[in-house]
Amino acid sequence: MNVRISSPVMKIKLKEPMAIEELYNLMTESQTTAFPRRFKLKGGLLGKSIQFDVYLQVQPTITVKDHTITIRRIEKSTSVGGIDFKAMSQSIGGLAKGDFSSGVDYFMNVYDRVCELLGDRIQ
Repeated sequence: MNVRISSPVMKIKLKEPMAIEELYNLMTESQTTAFPRRFKLKGGLLGKSIQFDVYLQVQPTITVKDHTITIRRIEKSTSVGGIDFKAMSQSIGGLAKGDFSSGVDYFMNVYDRVCELLGDRIQ
């Protein structure tokens, strides 16, 4: 099993400032960059973010401020009696489909896809 090690926070520096809505539009309109799971633009007390579906207890969340895009790896767990049945089910289903082997792979795939989408806009 090939596991990638990553920081729980990855930052991308841009040449020009960007709004989160602009990034979200690029992500939804892209015909060439396929993201691994569904995502949506969410608003909250601390501002807007792009949140992906939880997979293997990991939820990638993207925020944008001026020239910096921040992708955070949020750990989420819903356990009953100490067992996270959703993560177990996703793990078994993912292996059957040849999906990601870990939540870190999922997070890094989101990071890689954002970098691919932004291309020459990255500093």
